[in-house]
Amino acid sequence: MKSFFILLFLFPLLSFAQKEDRVWVFQDSICIDFNNLSAPVVSHIALNSYNSNGENNASIANDSGSLVFYTGPSVNVIISSCEIRGANSQVIPNGDSIVSGMSMTQGLLYIPFVSDSSKYYLFYINLMSPPFLQTKGLYCAIIDKTLNGGFGSCVQKNQLILLDTLCEKLTAIKHGNGSDWWLITHKLHSNKFYKFLISDQGIAGPFIQAIGPISNWGVGQMKFSPDGSNLAFTDFIDSRIALFDFNRCTGNISNYKNLGNNINGYGCSFSPNNKILYVSSESKLYQYNLDSANILSSRILIWYDSLVSTDFQIGQHLLAPNGKIYLTRPYGYTPNNMYDSTNMNLTVIGNPDVYGLGCNVQPYSFYLGGMRCFYGLPNMVNYNLGPLIGSPCDTILNCASTQNNFIESICSGDVFDFNGTPLTISGTYYDTLLNIGGCDSLITLQLSVLNTTSSNTSASICSGDFYSFNGNQLTSTGNYFDTLVNVQGCDSLITLQLSVLNTTSSNTNASICSGDSYSFNGIQLISSGNYFDTLVNAQGCDSLITLQLSVLNNSAFSSSQKICAGDTLHIGNNAHSIAGVFIDTLLNAAGCDSIVTTILTVDSVIVSVSSIADTLTATASGVGITYQWINCDSSTTIIGATNQDFVATATGNYAVMVTDGNNCSKQSECVYVLVSGYGFVVSGYEFTIYPNPTDGLLTIDNGQLKINEIEIIDVLGRRIERLLRTDYSSRNDIFTIDVSALTAGVYFVKVVMTDGSFAVKKFVKE
Repeated sequence: MKSFFILLFLFPLLSFAQKEDRVWVFQDSICIDFNNLSAPVVSHIALNSYNSNGENNASIANDSGSLVFYTGPSVNVIISSCEIRGANSQVIPNGDSIVSGMSMTQGLLYIPFVSDSSKYYLFYINLMSPPFLQTKGLYCAIIDKTLNGGFGSCVQKNQLILLDTLCEKLTAIKHGNGSDWWLITHKLHSNKFYKFLISDQGIAGPFIQAIGPISNWGVGQMKFSPDGSNLAFTDFIDSRIALFDFNRCTGNISNYKNLGNNINGYGCSFSPNNKILYVSSESKLYQYNLDSANILSSRILIWYDSLVSTDFQIGQHLLAPNGKIYLTRPYGYTPNNMYDSTNMNLTVIGNPDVYGLGCNVQPYSFYLGGMRCFYGLPNMVNYNLGPLIGSPCDTILNCASTQNNFIESICSGDVFDFNGTPLTISGTYYDTLLNIGGCDSLITLQLSVLNTTSSNTSASICSGDFYSFNGNQLTSTGNYFDTLVNVQGCDSLITLQLSVLNTTSSNTNASICSGDSYSFNGIQLISSGNYFDTLVNAQGCDSLITLQLSVLNNSAFSSSQKICAGDTLHIGNNAHSIAGVFIDTLLNAAGCDSIVTTILTVDSVIVSVSSIADTLTATASGVGITYQWINCDSSTTIIGATNQDFVATATGNYAVMVTDGNNCSKQSECVYVLVSGYGFVVSGYEFTIYPNPTDGLLTIDNGQLKINEIEIIDVLGRRIERLLRTDYSSRNDIFTIDVSALTAGVYFVKVVMTDGSFAVKKFVKE
């Protein structure tokens, strides 16, 4: 643990009552004078700040309660400037063009100089565009009221104090010494507070502290409790209420409490006794009991005006010098005609120290003299707060304060002792102590918590090797650790995950055919046997390879095969259909060459048929011949007709199928046989007929035949026509017959010779 201590001393302090908050100037030229606490006086005052929401006003009186200055927007434009007016209601010299705007909850704040009662600070937030409703900095002006005939003059303005985007929140509280001031604002889109210490030495800061929720819109009030022990703020669009403890001596903000999400809080205020927090959400007003063990659960609804349109919303709160809390109740952005003599007045909490309905909410009870009520009230602080008696900082000495800045760092897991406070998180920390002269000493510590580092390493070795780690030779699988120092001086944890990889072995069986070779480790092997090699496996370690090689023999054989003519013998991928000797190379069962020699014989059967009258005789080559006669006209076998001779019993076409002893078959040509009841068929006599087919004349060439007569016969054997020799033309060798009268079909021409023999020819009549 690092430690940081500063020894300081304590001295007594005096304070005096103030009345800077007795006169309020705001909104539609409204002025309320609280010097008569029991009967505040309302009047109209020159203020060119009519606008649609009535926000961003400030005023201050002197220690006797007389108005000194007041400020508001100069024109009715959201992105505009403000102006400073004196007690005579005139813009003071150089008091125009104050870079603020009209649409800000708390954009203006007067703080009197610590050691010069004639001068005042005006702090203000600048509204920028674009982007809409974001602020671009904190500025200040200095006003000297002794100038301009006692009405004051702005001697310095638009001085940049902080350049950043800020929330619409600006407030202050007396330092624990009762003289200096803590000025507080909040960064937009962040959870950082910016704090400034205002003393007779000037403005010190900013001092940055990150705590609480992130404020993305920044709309809503931020208020200190009257004694400065608590700080609260609302976020209207972000819908949250935040409560903190505050140390007036050190300016430290602590103990964040979330008082509820999904509450559209806008206005907030504390009771005079510091025990009750008031928060308004749209048309509802709530109380929180700060003495409760569970503050969130203590929330109660004390006012909801259901008779008035819900478009009316409760605006800002302000604790008045008479101990009452005043609230605005605006109607959105609607013109004056939406207001009446009731709802345009202020609402008053008559007994704000009472928890519950006894706090006496008095709706629209404070008459504004006919002027309407908007959102805003003047941004004021507790000017009357004295020193924090009994604290280490309740004394003021006539000496200069000091400021010391320190930059330190620790490693994650260590603790930095900051004047008795243990710190473990990076950030900026502050402490206000007393230096050796008895005056404030502001200590700023910029603490960085450095991370320890870690790294993981994976490594592997082969079985039998070793890995060197932290001076040790490791040979086993496991996780190993070592702690070094990184570049920031913090621990660096090294984790080694070591894997010991095994060597591998494999056996391979392979075979080749005789005459081939096997490539192994760059060597061509041709003999059977066991062979060995050492390679590197996928893990990078040894891999022992064992090869068992077998050399397989080739084979050869021959065979005689016989096929019938027209058939094909397949050997491997080869087809053979003619006689011969063929050599084919196939694969044997071992996958090696098998030489096959085939002697092929082709068995060819020769067959012919001769006829005499109605008897047919088959002649065939070969041995073991069998016969089967066939009716060509019906393509059927003739049952029982298995002899070499066949006698036709009906006119028709016939053939014979012969099969030899090798089971080879051959069918003869079809032969026409005419079976008639008379004469006999002459086989071998030839004559010619044409044209065939014919549709008219049919010519018969007798060849060498001695024709006596010609008959035309149909397929049923009926004689259709008989012609004698005397009917023919004068040529003896050619005869012409007119068959045009015949019906289309198949007919036969029968020529009868002079010796009684005959011959037959078929023709077709079309």
